[in-house]
Amino acid sequence: MNGSELVRIRHTKDGTPYARPYLGTTRDGKPWRPYREFPGMGDAEALEAAQVWVAGLLDDSRDVQGMTLGEALERYVRRLEATGHAPNTVRTYRRCAKVYAASVADMPLAEVDAQTMDDLLFHLLTEGGRDGKGLSRSTVSQVKHFLSGAFRHYAAMGAMPGNPMASTMRISTAGEVARALDPGDLRKLCAEIARALHEDGTDSRNVFRRNAALGMLLALNAGVRVGEACGLRRADLDAEARAVNVCGTVVEPDGLPPYRQTTTKSKASRSVPVPASVTEAVGEHLVWQRAYLARARRETPLLTLDGTCMRPRDVSGEYARVRDALGIDRTTTFHSLRHTHASGCIRAGIDARTLQERLGHADVATTLRKYGHLWPGRDREAADAFGAFLDTITEGEGDGAADVAGG
Repeated sequence: MNGSELVRIRHTKDGTPYARPYLGTTRDGKPWRPYREFPGMGDAEALEAAQVWVAGLLDDSRDVQGMTLGEALERYVRRLEATGHAPNTVRTYRRCAKVYAASVADMPLAEVDAQTMDDLLFHLLTEGGRDGKGLSRSTVSQVKHFLSGAFRHYAAMGAMPGNPMASTMRISTAGEVARALDPGDLRKLCAEIARALHEDGTDSRNVFRRNAALGMLLALNAGVRVGEACGLRRADLDAEARAVNVCGTVVEPDGLPPYRQTTTKSKASRSVPVPASVTEAVGEHLVWQRAYLARARRETPLLTLDGTCMRPRDVSGEYARVRDALGIDRTTTFHSLRHTHASGCIRAGIDARTLQERLGHADVATTLRKYGHLWPGRDREAADAFGAFLDTITEGEGDGAADVAGG
């Protein structure tokens, strides 16, 4: 099949071009009709991009059993992309394939075994990160999950005798807790954000820094993820209610411009109240933007250089630059601002259900799993409760009470 002959560009209700070609049937006999949108492109550009995409999906000229591991993993990622996995997930998995599994990429797929994969995981844990330092256990666990899914797929196709990841080391992520900024680092960052938000220059560098600083302010005060911060629009600011309506996120598909997705990670919108100082800062920011934006509408992003959405990776990168310049803990990331917000809410007495709603977690169990250890007083309550229980049975019970107390 020729990819260029199969592609036809159609349009969603909002005019976004997309392609959904019929590429035959899957192994279980179901039609294989992958779907992909091409936001921000004209029809001619979208058609060209779609043809390249489909050609990649149809790259079956090699026998699967003759592929290297690197080729097999890239093909698996393309399949995930074609079957509707989230763009951010696809990008993460492609990084797993191209970066974390790079040392074994030239190995024939049919020769991959448990020992090789176990050695790979150990290498990543001990020296697979920057500067020869090990990656976090949660990151290596993610790599293992990705590889396991790929090997299950190829084992089902008969290209491998089984899934070699099934016999590799178990990676426990217990004890790895969300990292928040400590008070000293937080004071440094807040001072830098305040400084950046009062710089009036409109040269390209200052425009970038000030918009990124607003993203940091929103992450600290509303607990938004970086993609959600980039996805906030002028229409999402409710100054009267002092809240932001988080109802979308910016994604960065490989090979395509970033675009705003109209759902969040949990697929649900949420209104997040923020301090009055934050809505005032956002209002001042919007007034300042008039100096360099030719036109601003309700749909214009709060964080923008030219009226379009900023790239989440650029905003995250600016946090890293500021972090290093200020001497803030280098293990923190932009996402640590969300954790800092959660930590501060808990210490202020916010309950788990309210925090779940603010953070946009799918359920309260997720909130408790990530932050349950931070709720103060739980051990104290248990100690006091047992002490009260002990008091009730020791009053006048003599030797029996001693047995309970000395157990």
